[in-house]
Amino acid sequence: MEIKKGDKFLCIKDVILFDGRGIAYKKGEIYKSERDYCITDISGDKEHTWSERDIIIQQYFKPLSEVDYVYTDATDRLRELYENYKGGRFIQPSVAKYFGLKISGKKAPRLYTDDDWRNPFTVRFYVTEDTFIGLCGLQTLALPNPQPYHNNDSLYKIAAERGWSVYLFDVVKNLECGEKKSSLRQEIEKSIDVLKIWLSEIDE
Repeated sequence: MEIKKGDKFLCIKDVILFDGRGIAYKKGEIYKSERDYCITDISGDKEHTWSERDIIIQQYFKPLSEVDYVYTDATDRLRELYENYKGGRFIQPSVAKYFGLKISGKKAPRLYTDDDWRNPFTVRFYVTEDTFIGLCGLQTLALPNPQPYHNNDSLYKIAAERGWSVYLFDVVKNLECGEKKSSLRQEIEKSIDVLKIWLSEIDE
């Protein structure tokens, strides 16, 4: 499998760092190559090098260009997304256990649902909910529901009213939480990582 700058890859299995520092790539999320032979990891490291030996890299990644269908678990947020989706769609979302998306082809991604029955001849790859929403092109619907411990419900309301992207919302939320929890430095570092990912999307 070739890894060329600009290519995108779907992680199909968690990649755990050997030194115990945690997950480098999370199953169900999409990562971009910003250097030949490298795939930028979850921390924003652009120099994370991968061998091109198929037997190794194919255990963890699938080139996004080769992915036809993806799926994720049905949630209330996705049921709302389904009602607002402007592309092709079919089947009622109320009975869905999974939401699926056909992402190949030149037309807008085709959104569908299923109630646990799946065509055995169709290969589907799991993606996280936020990745699924991003592939639908409806990032502003990815704003999470407010939790009691955040105590910043008004921020969610402002984000929804102003149509913030998930990146902008995440940065503002991190900084606000950092001041309230006395962990501002940590939240600033998290925000920097989000901004790097956002910048890589702009540079496409």
